[in-house]
Amino acid sequence: MTSSESSVTPPLLPCPWLVYSQGRKRQNYYSIPERTYYVGKIPFMSGKRICASFFGWMVMLDRKSKSCFLLNPTSMEKINLPPWKLPAVQTCVITSSPTDPNCIVAFLDNEEPYITFCRPGEDRWVEQDYGTSLDEDDTFDAVTVCKGSIYGFSRGELVRLEVCDGIFVMNKLVADIPPKVYLGDVIREYNYLVESCGEVFCVSMLFEVLDIAACKVEDIQVYRMDFSKGEWVRVDSLGEDRAFFVNGFGNTASCSASESGVEGNSIYFIDRDYRSLGVFNVEESSVHLDNFEKLSQYVLGRLRYRKIVELVQIDGAYVQYVF
Repeated sequence: MTSSESSVTPPLLPCPWLVYSQGRKRQNYYSIPERTYYVGKIPFMSGKRICASFFGWMVMLDRKSKSCFLLNPTSMEKINLPPWKLPAVQTCVITSSPTDPNCIVAFLDNEEPYITFCRPGEDRWVEQDYGTSLDEDDTFDAVTVCKGSIYGFSRGELVRLEVCDGIFVMNKLVADIPPKVYLGDVIREYNYLVESCGEVFCVSMLFEVLDIAACKVEDIQVYRMDFSKGEWVRVDSLGEDRAFFVNGFGNTASCSASESGVEGNSIYFIDRDYRSLGVFNVEESSVHLDNFEKLSQYVLGRLRYRKIVELVQIDGAYVQYVF
């Protein structure tokens, strides 16, 4: 594992980078295929929170000034959004590339059935109660975007949020999350939704709890949503040229393994002890871990006893994948 330092963004590859801040002015970048750290400086990112990363763009928020904007870390293009005035930021998504006139930037409240959204170029956020579409207490988690619609789990059911006549409407699609085949002493289960090649997948990570601060991945199971039948179908391969990425903050992505230099038919994840990058081979059902020596010393070791939600700041450090 090597490291280098530069005053600009490190050379970009078409695959996720693991990014966290080094103090208030610099960022550390971890290249997954190169297993190399870079230290760079993007002024637009200094002291900001990465709320979401989709289609090569990031939603950035300055907690102090409340300024909010879209940032393309490759071109350094910036698109201002209305100031963020709500007291908390929850799950954030971008429904399509900001160059698409139908693009919507949306924040979903994880505790109440509210969505706050706008289109790039608009001067105000619109807050909507989507609980009228289902039960008033329904909320959204494990979110992904596919073909302009937002998908997530609500009370264990797969639901879709889509725009109709200028407002979001929620529809139930599947009654239950996929049934699991448990191996060993599985105690915890985390489900992630991943969009890949126009389809929606559920990645179910099954953990054995070792102690109060550590978990071990026991198994990962993958299911594809068959919309024609309204059911989840277990898959034993992602394809030799596909790789999935998931993290504890809720962000997920898929990419071409050959173009990105990563392992095909594999799922990359941050281990629940926050010290290792795990790689799960779907065909072989095997896991190997790469230890973050520098990262665990600086940031991840401090997260062991903290509850992680979407994206957190710990001692000035922000951790996130950049897709």
